[in-house]
Amino acid sequence: MKLSKLLIFSLMFIMIVMSCSKSDYDSYYWYEGKRIPMKRIDGKYYVVFYSAEESKLKNALEKAGLELSDVSEEIKEYYSYSCGETGSGVKLFTNYKTAYIYGNSKQVTGALHHTLYWSPFYRLENGDVVGITELVCVEFKYGTKLSQLENLAKRNFVEIMCADKYHSGWYYLACTNLSKGNSLEMANLFYASGLFKESAPDMLLNIKH
Repeated sequence: MKLSKLLIFSLMFIMIVMSCSKSDYDSYYWYEGKRIPMKRIDGKYYVVFYSAEESKLKNALEKAGLELSDVSEEIKEYYSYSCGETGSGVKLFTNYKTAYIYGNSKQVTGALHHTLYWSPFYRLENGDVVGITELVCVEFKYGTKLSQLENLAKRNFVEIMCADKYHSGWYYLACTNLSKGNSLEMANLFYASGLFKESAPDMLLNIKH
């Protein structure tokens, strides 16, 4: 009887622990039809901003006791070696830089209106920390038309950057602060539409946190 009670208690404890660990992951992305859990991190942000706005962004951060970290060289225009036919979104991504911001959401929020795009970092189940860039990659399902991608992108204020010239049916998109979510959220929304075989955000890997 005691052994039976101990076994029941042990099973209940394991179920509670498993339930708690699953609930820790408040976000996810799709990979090969599988939903991969991840947890949003409050404390580190990836930002894209126009070079002309850099001083305003730095001043706003300075008031909160923060600063830009790992600022890139100026990117004159969006470029990808695999881009074929380009979309109108490339016009937005000119003369810009990328950087990281360390600080909690209350500190950072006031400065983010000086950015073209921002997103938090996430932790995967294996402990790896990943950043989410502005880019989303989608692969058409058989029968999906470009007009359907264009309509979905327009409704959610997501920019079409270009088609992949090496892989038919693959397109690169980009999110901005006007989009209805960051690139992770938009990738999930596009996948949920049923139009795409794959829809995933571009991730910054091997990030220390």
